[in-house]
Amino acid sequence: MCTILVSIYYKIGLSSSGVYKAVADGEMTVGLSYEDPAVKLLNDGANIKVVYPKEGTVFLPASAAIVKKSKNMENAKKFIDFIISQEVQDTLGTTT
Repeated sequence: MCTILVSIYYKIGLSSSGVYKAVADGEMTVGLSYEDPAVKLLNDGANIKVVYPKEGTVFLPASAAIVKKSKNMENAKKFIDFIISQEVQDTLGTTT
């Protein structure tokens, strides 16, 4: 019974773009995936809505790196320190 319900209500394994397309085309009611492409679809006129749980959500982690032979190594290190600072992380976590 559970397997039948899962196959009716869930589609697991779609690519991110497959999730957006399925929701925008009305094939799926809800899609869980990355935010940026969904917002682009919304801005392009898709009949969708981006929502966040009232309890909050996680911020998508991203990475930053310094090129090994950077001409501006000290400034590069300062920039990395800045973007991982508590102030910037708090801002990223509370800005909508």
